[in-house]
Amino acid sequence: MGHKYDGGVFYNINALKHFGVSEPWIPVMHRVPDLLRKQNEDVYTPVTVSIGPLHRDKTHLQAMEDIKLSYMYFLLDRGITERHKTPFCYNAVHRDLLLLKDQIPFFVLEGLFQKTVKCLQRLPSFPGERSLPIPTLTQCILLFFGNMIALEDTRTTEEEYSFHGSRHPYHIHHLLHMRFTSASTNDEGDGETPLEQRNSKVSGFNYSATKLDVAGVKLKAVAKRALHDLKFSTAPRCFHLRQKGQIEIPPFSINESTEPFLRNLIAFEQRCPQFSSNFLLHAFLMDILIDTIDDVELLEEAGIIHNGLGSREAVLHIFNNICKCVVPHRFKYSGLLMEVKDFCTPARTFYAMFSYHNQ
Repeated sequence: MGHKYDGGVFYNINALKHFGVSEPWIPVMHRVPDLLRKQNEDVYTPVTVSIGPLHRDKTHLQAMEDIKLSYMYFLLDRGITERHKTPFCYNAVHRDLLLLKDQIPFFVLEGLFQKTVKCLQRLPSFPGERSLPIPTLTQCILLFFGNMIALEDTRTTEEEYSFHGSRHPYHIHHLLHMRFTSASTNDEGDGETPLEQRNSKVSGFNYSATKLDVAGVKLKAVAKRALHDLKFSTAPRCFHLRQKGQIEIPPFSINESTEPFLRNLIAFEQRCPQFSSNFLLHAFLMDILIDTIDDVELLEEAGIIHNGLGSREAVLHIFNNICKCVVPHRFKYSGLLMEVKDFCTPARTFYAMFSYHNQ
């Protein structure tokens, strides 16, 4: 105990402290809170491979254990100079790597990655062949997972992400959380509504996407923004009842991996309150905007939701259930929703409905 092995592949807590890793950034393995896990246990459980230690003894995952050992021996003993013949299903691993409980510390991946890089650097090159730069581990992970939710996010370097004062995230799941959150820790922002105030204020906001449309507030997809970066604006008109409102929302995609990914990110935010809870806040807002299939359809037509599930009922089910048993301590969209609510006066709503039916 307390020793470092072969260039940094294995550590324990004492060794990490000895080598200068600060206490808050010692890699942490997280369990999903029981209250969340009981809502839908399947989305927190690996189906193919145990990456971390918490599920490795489960019977349905044993078939992959021999393959894992084969790859480990191949990497540690033979390098990458020979073709490896063990079959491997990358699509199956893709889902399980997104799970909060199926992780290993990032420094372990870094150690293995550096060993792989050294093997690559020893490979002979062909005459006249131009050597290409080897990507970092962060770049490889982000390219492998692509844009899981937010669209048109092309960041792939460490400098383009906030590591909250540290050089490394806890694990892959933490890195993916960083991908879609802004630069500051606890960035719910200044002056949002605390929980006790949010319960009274936001609960009075009864405008779904279709109701907003009827009231003269349009929803507009605006790309190349952080997922949680929403804005409300109004267009000036001579006659105030003709004034139009607009909420700008970054577009996002929904596919078969979305619900497990979102639920696990929300579980991470519950376990690590020192980080932003932007995924919970975004899901909570979508739950407000989506009450019926018509709301899903409107968000699709506005280009905000890119539905890869082929079912609007499935999207409705995800957002109407994902926030059960969990509430944000601060709700950063309270101010925006109150602006919208103040804009949607009964007179303006009536005028918008009258104009719509007389077009």
